[in-house]
Amino acid sequence: MFWTDTARDVARVAGADAGTYLQSQVSNDIRAIEVGSSCWAFLLEPAGKIDVLLRLWRRGDDEFVVDTDAGAGETMIARLNRFKIRVKAEIEPLD
Repeated sequence: MFWTDTARDVARVAGADAGTYLQSQVSNDIRAIEVGSSCWAFLLEPAGKIDVLLRLWRRGDDEFVVDTDAGAGETMIARLNRFKIRVKAEIEPLD
């Protein structure tokens, strides 16, 4: 998976619409991320305000791991679920 020496909150986003959904929610172009690679991005509100800074790791065509600063994970997951309407993707925290 990946290694970091700082505490991070981590979640998994997976499903047929995971990539398309994340592409519509973050500031970076995640379509360009190859499997096994990552990028930094901001999770944005509809008006463009920044909710959290996160790192996206592509684990497969329809699977991503996202991580953010320790303590911001609940905000990140709640925000991702807030606009997940009719989207075939599951968002779950990872330990």
